[in-house]
Amino acid sequence: MTDNPDNPGNPGNPDNPGNPDNPGNPGNPGNPGNPNDGKTRTYEMLWDCEYCGKPALLGKTHRYCPECGGAQNPEKRYFPPEDKKVAVEDHVYTGADLKCPACGTPGSAAVKFCGECAHPLEGAQEVKRIADQPADSSAQKTPKKTPKKTPRKRLFLFGGIALVAAAALFFSFGMKKKVDIVAAQHTWQRTIAVEQFKEVRESEWCDEMPKDAFNVTRHKEARTERDVPDGEECRTERVDNGDGTFSEKEVCTTKYRSEAVEDDKCNFSVKKWEVVRTAEATGGVNDALAWPQVTIQNPGTHLGAEREGARKEAFVVHYTDATKKTYTCEFSQDKWRTIAVGSRWMGKANNVTGNLDCQSLAPAK
Repeated sequence: MTDNPDNPGNPGNPDNPGNPDNPGNPGNPGNPGNPNDGKTRTYEMLWDCEYCGKPALLGKTHRYCPECGGAQNPEKRYFPPEDKKVAVEDHVYTGADLKCPACGTPGSAAVKFCGECAHPLEGAQEVKRIADQPADSSAQKTPKKTPKKTPRKRLFLFGGIALVAAAALFFSFGMKKKVDIVAAQHTWQRTIAVEQFKEVRESEWCDEMPKDAFNVTRHKEARTERDVPDGEECRTERVDNGDGTFSEKEVCTTKYRSEAVEDDKCNFSVKKWEVVRTAEATGGVNDALAWPQVTIQNPGTHLGAEREGARKEAFVVHYTDATKKTYTCEFSQDKWRTIAVGSRWMGKANNVTGNLDCQSLAPAK
């Protein structure tokens, strides 16, 4: 076989030597990377010379002040403002600086002896690291003057007063005062409910609707809520590496919003017994106990029929104190009869509502 000089790129298909406009996809040189893709980046901390006052020296590059030769104090490092950040290229992290036990000079964790006095660094403690500060702050060293805080102090004062008042009110609801009272009167009440079988219109979630419901109509209505993702909240997180540099990374968390979850709501008719009126009888301790007279109209089980419903009775003792303030307590019939009119009792009443704690009553001595 001989070579084909007319088509050295594709001897099998001379009509398709390849697409010179699309040599492949070696990468996207126009997009070398997104600096905010969440990857960690490293920058130099800053420090100010304590001896000559030269500001904004680089924490990793300037171990000593280039102006006067003073040693860097790692405890005085600070995060730079955004426009003063200096990136560290190809940074190899060996650990936080070690503080020389002899002279206090910070040295790299990668060395064994102090660069200032040659003292061994074995067992030396790490330098103190700086806590993170807001990334957009440009006043790490000298805070800007702020207006007088009288308004805020007043706000805190008013808030404190309101809090104390709320707490006092809360506790006062639980506080009780002693009362000296006299049993003044006995009353009783007996009631009988009268019910009617009728057609009523009601509304309920369709999956909780009675089985005997009829004339049903449906509509959508919000029944509950759910959290759905709604973008992200991102912040810049910075960590002092302790070696004159700090690491910076954008950390994003998902935001959520509440969204209504709809369900089927049903309006329907249902036949049921409902109270339409109540018969009542009352009396005192000397009156014979009796149930009220009830007249049932149209008895039966058809629509419009009536029947007797629940029977209830209450036995109440009325008390008064020296100021003629009245209190009431409900008891069982047997105990109600044992409390004599004119008898004196000690008890407790709520400070706010004035209601008598009937369980606290005891005969006065």
